Amino acid sequence: MGQSYSARSKRLDVLHSRSVQAVAYRASDQAVLSSAGVHIRTTQISAVRASEPIRMSSSVTQVHVHPQAPHLVLLEVDHMDRQILLYDTRKADFNRPPCLEFGYRDTNGKQGSRYVKGSASFNCFGRGYGDGTVQVWDYPNRHSQNVMVKFEGKRPAPIVHTVLSGLHVVGYGDHTVTYWNLSGGN
Repeated sequence: MGQSYSARSKRLDVLHSRSVQAVAYRASDQAVLSSAGVHIRTTQISAVRASEPIRMSSSVTQVHVHPQAPHLVLLEVDHMDRQILLYDTRKADFNRPPCLEFGYRDTNGKQGSRYVKGSASFNCFGRGYGDGTVQVWDYPNRHSQNVMVKFEGKRPAPIVHTVLSGLHVVGYGDHTVTYWNLSGGN
């Protein structure tokens, strides 16, 4: 208590045709990445005019700016097999194929909810699914298509939110939190 914080607001000249479903902030270039359905925009806060939206082939449900490499952006999309798309924004924006795409087919045969959210850390991405599976993928570099499953955990309830934290994977869903320790200990 007793600390004071400052805040400032800036109206962005962004008009999405649908409700915004996901937003991320990239501090390295002060850009806001926002998605609405199949459209995604990258808007520089200092820009006078917003960029044109880019149409994706699937609805974008989550946007992640990689915490250690802000030029890497991971999109979670509404796709049956490849829910995670990795883009290197130093090359271009989202109007080209991703550097990597990977995912997991839920054994319930359903596509995930738009509220499901994964987590990125170093060269890994973790995400939970409606069948209770959580997977952590290791992508050694963005040039290799050799994305491998580093970890797969299972529980009887759906997972809607996954967090990678050091050597721990945390999955939440159905009012239950499950912790997996990747170091083998408790």
